[in-house]
Amino acid sequence: MDIGINNSEIMRQIGSRVKTYRLKRNMSQETLSSRSGCSIGTIKNTESGKNVSLWNLIGILRVFDSLDNLDALLPNVGLRPTELLAIQKKTVKANRKRASKS
Repeated sequence: MDIGINNSEIMRQIGSRVKTYRLKRNMSQETLSSRSGCSIGTIKNTESGKNVSLWNLIGILRVFDSLDNLDALLPNVGLRPTELLAIQKKTVKANRKRASKS
């Protein structure tokens, strides 16, 4: 997907892809609904490009055996223990309050 397109267009493309996956599997919206745990309205809204929650999208991807695609979406970059410690120290320091003078 082109990063220059707006969020609404991305949602429309996601909806179109969900519909294509469903149709390639000869699956009705009702079947996708029951297998994914989403309401039929959610499936219809998703396929028409309306907003879909991440929770519901995960349910749909699970039906299509496509959860591995989430790794492409947000690869696990991991943190080295030293990086994690440095972040934690910055957080503690930022949250530390000074004692007031009496």
